[in-house]
Amino acid sequence: MGHSDLSIDNARKMNIDLLDLDFVVHSNSHLDHTWGLASLVRLFTEAKIEGTYRKNTSLVAHPDLLLPRWVEGLGETGSFLFLAELSRPFELTLSREPLWLPERLVFLGEILREDDFEAGSPLGRISASSGRRTTL
Repeated sequence: MGHSDLSIDNARKMNIDLLDLDFVVHSNSHLDHTWGLASLVRLFTEAKIEGTYRKNTSLVAHPDLLLPRWVEGLGETGSFLFLAELSRPFELTLSREPLWLPERLVFLGEILREDDFEAGSPLGRISASSGRRTTL
């Protein structure tokens, strides 16, 4: 979803109706992937209020997707949303294991860092902070 509402604007320009999504699949929890979720939650919530919401969209991700993450000097770099906020507009499917979605699409789940060229640890650190909130 990116880090803003730009993906929603781009979908509108391409005449793609995001209310018809079957799945939203997230590969990691960095801000450039998760911060745009707030805009999608807003879109789905407005559609429910207006009576135009058509289907339950599944959010598929690793169970650690929404843990708070911090990078020294940057601050919060993970999702601003909590599971409770995402469970309203989405059917949550959180898995460390691979999952077949439709018959020709697979969510790979957790991919271990086993190659020498990969960083030994993910960017940032998981924080124990639980007081953060985002206004949708």
